[in-house]
Amino acid sequence: MEQYEKQGYFINKDGVKNTDLMLSKPKFHNNVVVPKNQKSPYIFFFKENFDEVKKANPTVKITDISVKISEKWNLLTDADKTKYFKLSLEDKKRYSNELQQLLTQGFFVNEAG
Repeated sequence: MEQYEKQGYFINKDGVKNTDLMLSKPKFHNNVVVPKNQKSPYIFFFKENFDEVKKANPTVKITDISVKISEKWNLLTDADKTKYFKLSLEDKKRYSNELQQLLTQGFFVNEAG
């Protein structure tokens, strides 16, 4: 840690040493149920296309299916990806709401109730 301090990693814009930057994500006890992390646009695309690719290639390994789906993702245009980016933004809002509930109330209510 001293090595990073010498390089100025913990100096904020005012020039003041600030090691609080290391703790950007709150830490909870092991017995606390925390919200699931937000999903990326690719994860939404993957879930939507997994069954279709699996049915088309029933004997192929899951790792190869993942490669095929990633190739499909790379072929999509930005306009086609906007659907998945919107889903990701909605999921980000869900995550931030649940995390805020957890920090303020000590618990959160998920989609299932």
